[in-house]
Amino acid sequence: KMAACWFSPRPSPVVCLLVVLALSPHLAQAFTCSVCNSVYNEDCISSPEKYITECVPPPMYNDSDHPPFCRKTGLEMYKPEMPNRVSRSCGYLKDTHEEPCRKYFPPGMYLQVCQCFVEACNAAPPSPRIVAGDVWWWAAAAFALALFR
Repeated sequence: KMAACWFSPRPSPVVCLLVVLALSPHLAQAFTCSVCNSVYNEDCISSPEKYITECVPPPMYNDSDHPPFCRKTGLEMYKPEMPNRVSRSCGYLKDTHEEPCRKYFPPGMYLQVCQCFVEACNAAPPSPRIVAGDVWWWAAAAFALALFR
């Protein structure tokens, strides 16, 4: 049946779609983000890829209206003796603003809150496995769309 997608003059749309979905790494894996806090894990700032974990939504957000995404919060104190802090987490309630990052300036500090919607996007640098998976996903989707033209 898999050969029917590529070698048949009129491939079955259902078979081709199932093949693309079966080969997609994103559907075989749960959504992941880096989850850590530099208060408890000092290397959360420098090695966030060590903390990439599956996002498991709490019951109140476990539905299609609240797909998981990644969030990163950075806090910089204006006093040199105060350490900078970073928190990375899974998110379920999106910020309503268009920009991916929001900046706040409470007295004596700088706070930046970012949200992103790609696997482990709150960890830098991204894992080569994740980047390769994203390239594969888009290539498979483009191929599937080309089949149905």
